[in-house]
Amino acid sequence: MKYYSNLKKYYQTLRPVISKYFTLGMKSCLKTAKLIKSKMASWWRIIAATAFAIIFLYYPLGGLIISNTSTPSFQPQSDNQGLSTIDSLNFLIAQEVHHKIWTPNLPILFPSYFLDNMPNFQLGVISAVSSTAQALDKFSFETSDIGFRNDLHKAAELLQYPGNIWLFSPQNSLKPATSSSTQYKKSRRLLKNFNLSLIEGKTTLPLDESNFVIALKRIRKDLNNLVKNTSDYVRENQDLFIDTKSDDIFYNAFGKIYAYAQIAKGLGHDFKDVLVDYDIYAIWSSLIKTLDETSSFEPWIVRNGQPQSSFTPNHLITLSYQASRSINYLNAMINQLP
Repeated sequence: MKYYSNLKKYYQTLRPVISKYFTLGMKSCLKTAKLIKSKMASWWRIIAATAFAIIFLYYPLGGLIISNTSTPSFQPQSDNQGLSTIDSLNFLIAQEVHHKIWTPNLPILFPSYFLDNMPNFQLGVISAVSSTAQALDKFSFETSDIGFRNDLHKAAELLQYPGNIWLFSPQNSLKPATSSSTQYKKSRRLLKNFNLSLIEGKTTLPLDESNFVIALKRIRKDLNNLVKNTSDYVRENQDLFIDTKSDDIFYNAFGKIYAYAQIAKGLGHDFKDVLVDYDIYAIWSSLIKTLDETSSFEPWIVRNGQPQSSFTPNHLITLSYQASRSINYLNAMINQLP
């Protein structure tokens, strides 16, 4: 009994000390918990603010700054001894790859990822450049150095490279691939080399009606496909309440027509003797005017309204109509050439 009495006495003596340190320990734990809670709240606020900045500032404002569908005009140099048509191709490649950001291949890390007008416009421009380069590759040349002819052929091949490749192949995301913009820059250097061979007399190009017809038929074929694609889309989708693809179709066609307006200026300069000899200069001038007018047509909002509607426009039909006018001029010239 005496043992338990002494134990109780010691407990009563130590009880205030134990209570004091227990209270201090609990207060410390509560303070630490509050600190952790405040830190977590701060981190959540940082995360929320970052998400807000990315969603409402980085992508919209960044995309707005990057977006550029400008249509500067190409002017052939009168004293140029090379092909002005190749100069026009170099001009267009420089505009879309050097002076602008090439957007069709950029991943989600870039604010241009959610753009659709500019990427489709750029793809349309390069498509026209590629088609023209393939036509030039079929021209009849006289050359003492096969290497320069190979420059033109290689440039035409590079311009057919897909426009959506960034650092990896779409077929194998782990396999590195050459970017689209890099390939187009290479093609521009090759086109410059080929033009230099013309200037230095290492390659001779007969600027006759047979080569001119090759170029005209290639442009006509491309514009015919443009008219067919836009007409098919209008016919199949004009009743859609929400249409998210009509602006993609429009800007791709718009880019092609703009590119052909600049290419046509180069072709007219190169084959001016053919235009005069076959009395088709007036038709050629009408073609240039029509393409230039269409190149300045860029609505604020692209609509794919019903053709018979009195209230909703259809910009695809307008673009298709202008392309059809251009095809008529091309047909008129081709029919007058042998």
